[in-house]
Amino acid sequence: LYHAGVACIGAGGSYSKLAGTIDNTPVTGAVAAVIGIDEQVGTAQSWAGYFEGKGHFSDKVAIGTKAIPTMSGAIDVSNYKLFVKGGILTENITIDNCVNWADYVFEEDYDLKSLEEVEAYIDSEGHLPNTPTAAEIAESGLVVKEVIVMQQEKIEELFLHAIALKKDKEALKDRVAEMERRLLALENR
Repeated sequence: LYHAGVACIGAGGSYSKLAGTIDNTPVTGAVAAVIGIDEQVGTAQSWAGYFEGKGHFSDKVAIGTKAIPTMSGAIDVSNYKLFVKGGILTENITIDNCVNWADYVFEEDYDLKSLEEVEAYIDSEGHLPNTPTAAEIAESGLVVKEVIVMQQEKIEELFLHAIALKKDKEALKDRVAEMERRLLALENR
């Protein structure tokens, strides 16, 4: 494959460094390879898909599979751009546009359920309030961005409960100290 007279992709287990531009994007020094054939064996694939430098894919990309689905169970994935079979290992993921972060829990009008209300909800529904059931996740999948916000909501609720419990403990401690002081005063009469 050539672009502007420059070899872009080598076959047979070799690759070429790019020079110039592709679609007005500088690619000097980038390395690209698509499919290599082990020339010793003749037909065995020795590597597929090695790219170094900036890359651009105008459509969908599948890794670990040749099939690009439009549905995954009951979930429409036709607008998704990347499909990976077998898992992803990365050092970092940034989720963009997370505008409904769970800090609404700290707002004055937030309906923080009491621990008794949460316990009753769990007893009747089998899961935490404002979280999907296992069956819903099995049917519709898990949207990581939404689950992270839900988990943060629960963490913030737990902190509010822990703070309230600490205040209750301190108030009880003060009452016990006052009762002990009064009892001691009565004993000393």
